[in-house]
Amino acid sequence: MAFQRLINWLLPKDDKFFSLLEEHAVVLGEAAMAMSEFPEDSEKAQIALDRLHQLEHRGDDLVRSVTLALDETYVTPIDREDIHQLATALDNVLDYLYGAAQAFLAYEVHQFSPAMREMILILAEAATALKDAMPYIRKHQLDKLGPVRLQIVALEKRGDVIYQTEMASL
Repeated sequence: MAFQRLINWLLPKDDKFFSLLEEHAVVLGEAAMAMSEFPEDSEKAQIALDRLHQLEHRGDDLVRSVTLALDETYVTPIDREDIHQLATALDNVLDYLYGAAQAFLAYEVHQFSPAMREMILILAEAATALKDAMPYIRKHQLDKLGPVRLQIVALEKRGDVIYQTEMASL
């Protein structure tokens, strides 16, 4: 325990990176929730797409903020490459969500299959788990990240099975 206190004392106290990453996870959670409520009516779908576009832009802004903060910070609380990679990965998911919503409108998808709905719900569940887990990084409670990682991996596997089943049925 004394060693952990020493490590915490040595680490930089500036938590702007954690705040930015946690905010990014919240934005991702909002986007996943918006996607799970995506309407099948094309008029309402355009409004939902506009909302997802706003969230996607917010994600882009957060990546820029993280990058600028990294450029201005000599010692980071965790490895700078890890911070950048995490921010980029969160933003990539936002980009994919927005791209999927764009495709729904472009290809005039007016009715979602049960598999599509299930995959969207899996995404929302994973985004919520990720959002809830982000504060553990700030608090250096890495032991609590393991179960969340396993939960997200299990959700990903469920999504993979659904995807493969649907592709095989084409």
